[in-house]
Amino acid sequence: MDIFVKPSLSLVKYLKVLMISVYENNKDVIEEEGVTFWCLHNALEDSHKAEIKEIADRYNQKVEFIFVDVNIFNGLPSASPWPQTIYFGLLAHQFLPESLHRVLYLDIDVAVNGNIKEFYNLPFDDNYLIASRDWYDARYEPEEEFKEFTYLSELKEADLLGNGAFNCGVLLFNLDKFREDKIDIEFYEEKLNGKKVKLADQSILSYCFYNKTKLLTTCKYNYRIGYSLVSMRQWKSNYYFNRLIHYEYSHIIPIIVHYAGQIGFKPWYLYFSAGEIDINRDFNEITPEYADYIEIWWKYARLSPDYDNLWSEQHSNKIAYDIVKKLIKNKPAMFANSMRLATLTIPDLNDRNTFRKNEDINRYARPGIYACTADISPTIKNLPSELNAGFNFRLTVKTLSVLPSERSSLVQELEVADECATLYRRYAKNRDVGWSPWVKIVSTYEVKKTRLAKESPIGVLKDDITNEIKAQQNSLLAIEEKVSKTNKECIEQINKLQEDIRVLNLTFNEQNKKITEQLSAFKLELEDLRNSKSYKLGRFLTFIPRKVRDMFKKKK
Repeated sequence: MDIFVKPSLSLVKYLKVLMISVYENNKDVIEEEGVTFWCLHNALEDSHKAEIKEIADRYNQKVEFIFVDVNIFNGLPSASPWPQTIYFGLLAHQFLPESLHRVLYLDIDVAVNGNIKEFYNLPFDDNYLIASRDWYDARYEPEEEFKEFTYLSELKEADLLGNGAFNCGVLLFNLDKFREDKIDIEFYEEKLNGKKVKLADQSILSYCFYNKTKLLTTCKYNYRIGYSLVSMRQWKSNYYFNRLIHYEYSHIIPIIVHYAGQIGFKPWYLYFSAGEIDINRDFNEITPEYADYIEIWWKYARLSPDYDNLWSEQHSNKIAYDIVKKLIKNKPAMFANSMRLATLTIPDLNDRNTFRKNEDINRYARPGIYACTADISPTIKNLPSELNAGFNFRLTVKTLSVLPSERSSLVQELEVADECATLYRRYAKNRDVGWSPWVKIVSTYEVKKTRLAKESPIGVLKDDITNEIKAQQNSLLAIEEKVSKTNKECIEQINKLQEDIRVLNLTFNEQNKKITEQLSAFKLELEDLRNSKSYKLGRFLTFIPRKVRDMFKKKK
């Protein structure tokens, strides 16, 4: 098995954790054929190479280093904010030995958490790459790992040059196909021809090979944390529910975890256990699921020779994070945002629990709260049949047992934003069976409305209105009484403050008068001293010595 990586100087200690995670989970591959890491670099020194080789030697495996001149890629669009080393994969077939027919590329911010032999040996079927879609929803991925593959035939150029069609953190390269079609730097330069790209190599590879890439139907082999967390908004609003029922956001067990995204997703910046997050409410924007995935990376970091340093660094970050949280606590939002540390941001994903167009509500089986806007709701499939107009609604999914989420009974509750706050409910024994029909839960408002329509409505309605008016009046009186009481307390406090100020003014005036009198007396004593005979005699006796001293100063 051949794996290539692109380590920079600052990423060496994280590469070692990645290597350990591969070795620990693929011991059958080590015995059968071995695992070779190919490090394409432009700045590694001998000391760094020795550190990396030490990990490979621990497992009796090979590691090879290939220097690449980054100037080769000067004709491609800027890779900013990434270094040009990010482009090494575009010409991996030229840099790696021709004896290699396929190679697996892994980003450094990856942890392998299972055996990847089957994934590594997937057939290419004359495609350049095998990759994972750039966007996916972990809730919807099929359990079967390789049930089918998908392809992209038509995509807008702007989309390809933007985020791209697939994620480049985990890629299987068909090196023979690249060599056979003579893909070189001139191919990329001619293909792009001055076009701008957003995500460097991801945009370029997607643009050039999107219709000749097999896309996995499972996210197990490139499980990005950013697409797998409950949102901060949902976690805060549903706090009490989540304290009682802790669940994994997806029942899929990831084989390759990819900590992609902003700096805060990187596992080495902060370490939190789920219990630690649950107890310390200063960190209530961090979801327990985040801790679960971070724990995977640290499981292998504990086997690294750099573990003590890694642990010390994250501990320092946690202290800094704790201080910042206390500084911004209960402060205005603008101040809080200005105080946040970029290196300590935590996944937020505020729009994670919203519906998108053309989604199937039957597939919402994860416990949580999901919102849908009026412009999206007409496109949602399998809603209650009587709802045919645009409306806002909220879907709450609940689990009814303590079994693992994939085997528990489920309930969906659909709340509609209309004048009756209409509520629908349905049930499923577990994920593998269909949902029962929607049942409309009749509200007391509708019951009363129906009764008034059948009976003599005027008298009953009059009583209801009278009772409502009385209730409103009582509420208003209570508010007025509370306001009056608060107003009286404020007046008393103001009077007390005014009295304190008056006493302070009197004390200040007395002290000022006393100091003025003492200063006047001192001035009189000083004047008497200057007019005394002894002072004048002393000035006379020292006149000549002072003149002589001044003469010597002038000569010098």
